Amino acid sequence: MDDPNTKRAGDDNNKSSADSNSGPLKRDCSLEPDSSAGDRQPPQKRDRGIDRPERNVHIAIEDYRVGWVYALPLEMAAAKGMLDQVHPNLAQQDPADHNSYILGQV
Repeated sequence: MDDPNTKRAGDDNNKSSADSNSGPLKRDCSLEPDSSAGDRQPPQKRDRGIDRPERNVHIAIEDYRVGWVYALPLEMAAAKGMLDQVHPNLAQQDPADHNSYILGQV
């Protein structure tokens, strides 16, 4: 049985030996701006406001459209991390409802 990776005489895939055996790929930096490493600053993080509830947001419970159900505190942290803005808690919650809620906007 022939090995498909073995090149036979007469086979030509229009590749030179330099094309097929050029070693690891190297990054072409010719399009990047010329700057020294000392001038670089870390990217600015946007202020998502997830730790501060918006004080003037008054949204009726009927206006919320998406819910995320989670069981573990780690999942709650992930849900909160997805929010761009955290809204204040509801003024009233059914006394029989012992669930925790985070309201916000993505």
